[in-house]
Amino acid sequence: MEAEGWPLTTHFVALGVGLAVVNGCVPAPPGFVGRPVTDLPAVTYHLVHQPAAGSDARVASLLDRIRR
Repeated sequence: MEAEGWPLTTHFVALGVGLAVVNGCVPAPPGFVGRPVTDLPAVTYHLVHQPAAGSDARVASLLDRIRR
């Protein structure tokens, strides 16, 4: 089954429809257990921001932490 959105995906798991592969930040439904999947390829993320935002100390700090 294909579902859009983590809440719907985990809801189907809770209903017993099957299992789901989700991001590590998605909590397992109550009474279920999440297991890491180590054999999947790495995911590339992109940070998008306005060029002028780099002069904001908060944004600059976040960019620095992400780039490390």
